[in-house]
Amino acid sequence: TYCSPTCIQVVEQDPRAFVAELAQRWQARRGEAKAATQTSAMATANDSGSIFISYVREDIDPARRLAAAISGIGGDVWLDERRLQPGDRWEQDILSSVRRGVRLFLPLISKQTEAREEGYVFKEWSEATERAKGIPNRRFIVPIVIDVDYTGDPSGYHTVPEAFRALHFGHAPNGQPTAPLLDALAQEIRAMRRPLEAR
Repeated sequence: TYCSPTCIQVVEQDPRAFVAELAQRWQARRGEAKAATQTSAMATANDSGSIFISYVREDIDPARRLAAAISGIGGDVWLDERRLQPGDRWEQDILSSVRRGVRLFLPLISKQTEAREEGYVFKEWSEATERAKGIPNRRFIVPIVIDVDYTGDPSGYHTVPEAFRALHFGHAPNGQPTAPLLDALAQEIRAMRRPLEAR
């Protein structure tokens, strides 16, 4: 904390998640300093090739852990932590990015999403589902269950869009991805880089 006198805070958090969040905040602050408007700051955060994690607020800690793990294998993760209110301009910016900008969409599925009757996260899922219809030749949506007691059968999750059910679900207990999920995400990250490396 920058203040006078110096204030030291103790943070109870996974070190990888802390470092990932610190990097994200630094990049956001750096982007704001260079940008003339919030719109350009959003463009900085949402470059081509981004991996967007869609989650309900109750699942923020697992979402941070997953973001840190993906960053650790070289992924460019977009984990939006603003508390959106209905009608916020950022809401449309995020939905627009889901429609056109992000390269990989990771919806986090949990008991928390099951407990919701409605929520902003379901708008994100709906937009991703619509966009996926126009992406026939590559993976775009990777549903991830974060419940520790998940047995591999997604049929118990009823808030999940029908289109997700045709996909293989990954497992990241409490945000820590299993080896098969991490391998699959690493393959996607490599695939994202190929067009850039070919230039």
